[in-house]
Amino acid sequence: MKSIVRFKCVQKSWLAATKNDWFVCRHLKFSRAMPPDVLIVPREECSDDEDEEIGLSNEISFYRLREPLSKDIDDTKVELMLEAVQPEVITHTILTTHCDGLVAIATATDQVYVSNPATKEFVTLPLGNHDVREINIPSAAIGFDPWRNRYVIARYFYCNYMVLEDEDTGERSFEYDIGHEVFTLGLGHSWEITDNPPLAICPFARPVCMRGAFYWCTNGMLNEYMILRFNLYDEKFGMLPFPPGCHHGDLAELSGKLCFVHAANVDTICIWQLVDDKLEPVWSQCSRIDVFSNEISTYGFFPILSRDTEMLIAVDDEKLYQLYEWSDTMSELVDMEDGLEYE
Repeated sequence: MKSIVRFKCVQKSWLAATKNDWFVCRHLKFSRAMPPDVLIVPREECSDDEDEEIGLSNEISFYRLREPLSKDIDDTKVELMLEAVQPEVITHTILTTHCDGLVAIATATDQVYVSNPATKEFVTLPLGNHDVREINIPSAAIGFDPWRNRYVIARYFYCNYMVLEDEDTGERSFEYDIGHEVFTLGLGHSWEITDNPPLAICPFARPVCMRGAFYWCTNGMLNEYMILRFNLYDEKFGMLPFPPGCHHGDLAELSGKLCFVHAANVDTICIWQLVDDKLEPVWSQCSRIDVFSNEISTYGFFPILSRDTEMLIAVDDEKLYQLYEWSDTMSELVDMEDGLEYE
């Protein structure tokens, strides 16, 4: 990418060539064939004595871990890719999602940003519909629409959210209305409302976009446990069941497959893979990881990458481990608190 950016400055015909759709597709295909890097976006947590409800900052940094499953642990280095300083403020709590080098940054407000760290671009999107929740959780993700050949941001928001408590029993119930909208990069200047999600979306589960669809986990406190699939082809919602016996967990994409990461107990992580999502979805348990170290808990245990018998694991948003599945051994790859400006 650095070479391409330099070539753009040579002459006008070279600049035009880099913007040609054929060239862009060829470069993307070439990039996908290479071992993947990992992008780390550290954020500062809110302090207990902070006056504001949400912590704010005008800086955000992107670090790159080069080909973590392709080199020795002793050679692992994390390099600063982009440090963006914005005139407007960015909340400390963010949700970052990635697609083909583009990164969407959803914040704890209605604001969403998009960045291409390789080209140093950082763009502020128009404001979406207002989310009425008192504690706003980031709720947007980026993906690719293969039918329209465009990148899109999908976002859900609550138009109404009320917690009701019975005076006699103390039992709580919820009333809510949830909406959904999409923003197409390169087309238009506003968000477009789609069909509403049929169930409430869990604010803490990671979304996944793959094969032309966004996948969201539902909120089990408000309704049944399901996975919502928003198909970009017809912009309609469908539903998939959780894997057997699972009532909480995270979605992940590993080796091009939709996976569900479930903490079976305090010592065991199960990773399920969606084998077939047609009329009768079929899940298969593809990995069972026993966390045998007292320093590693199943809380915050999330797989980032998998290749053959190796897996890259994030734990507690603080450390990255390299897991060798067949030998049941884990080796620390990066301590982000020590290696980065990461609080």
